[in-house]
Amino acid sequence: MAAVENIEWLNQNLLRAYPLREDADFTPLLPGGARAEGLRLPTCLISDFSFTLAFDDADGTVPSLTGVTHAGDGFSVEISLGDAVLTARTAKLSEHAVNQAYPLVGQGDNADCGGWIVFGDLARAAEELPEGAYRFPAGQVPFEVSTLRMAPRGVRSITAVGKYGLKTYAPLYGNVRIIAGSDMAVRNVAGSNAIWLQADSKTGYERTKQCDCAAAGESRRVKTVNGMPVEHVQIVGDDACVDVETVTEADVPKTVKIKDKCSTPCCGCSELNFVESAIATINKSIATLNGYAEALRARVEELKTNDAVTTAAVASYPGVATTPPPAAT
Repeated sequence: MAAVENIEWLNQNLLRAYPLREDADFTPLLPGGARAEGLRLPTCLISDFSFTLAFDDADGTVPSLTGVTHAGDGFSVEISLGDAVLTARTAKLSEHAVNQAYPLVGQGDNADCGGWIVFGDLARAAEELPEGAYRFPAGQVPFEVSTLRMAPRGVRSITAVGKYGLKTYAPLYGNVRIIAGSDMAVRNVAGSNAIWLQADSKTGYERTKQCDCAAAGESRRVKTVNGMPVEHVQIVGDDACVDVETVTEADVPKTVKIKDKCSTPCCGCSELNFVESAIATINKSIATLNGYAEALRARVEELKTNDAVTTAAVASYPGVATTPPPAAT
């Protein structure tokens, strides 16, 4: 009696189309769009597949294999839901073990979905399928319906964005609480599946001190401009060279701009810097010349004083300078 042998389930899948449908057309398209007659997608490429989709995608369309690329040491597969890419995955032959599982992450509108793909015998698949990029029209090679898991679509995270979008905070996960701040109320409206955030001076997480609105409104406002009541003041241009405009952008404080439309600077910053440097150099030269002039003046005064002293001495001793010395004997 022959021995009974049980082949492991994933190894059985290497010999059949599953997780793809058995009646699918496994002839790929070449990059130009022509059918690659004589080529067939190896059954040993994918031995298992599972993916979780949201309920709102359950319209009867099942994912299908739309792309297979065999290049060098790697195999890549692309899986689509209708005309939109659902997910993709790459495996390296040098790092792959037969029937090894790889996680899948959804793309686009299905970024909150995921699953697994089990690549089978890639070495054998590389022998059966020449290197190249092969395409399959959407729906030509569908997966079996049993490979899909349906789940309700939920909120994956909540991200808070600051005023004017200037700061985005880290996403919040898990059980997120919305807490009312000062003079705010948070209400869960029954039957509307909504949360209301409402300003409320009587209810809040932390009440603040009430302000005296009447006094604040009276004191913190412009009453006059140059002595004229604001009710009668209008700031206007002269329709020639002076232009007045107001800025009321959402992220900019309200501003009145007065512009001169006729006059333009004759010099720019670089020219003004050059003139300033030249003036500084001239000032240093003038200071140096003043020092030379002061030294020269002092020297002249000294010479005049010495000359006066010499003249006075000669006048006091007239024979000293006129009588020659006696001759030598």
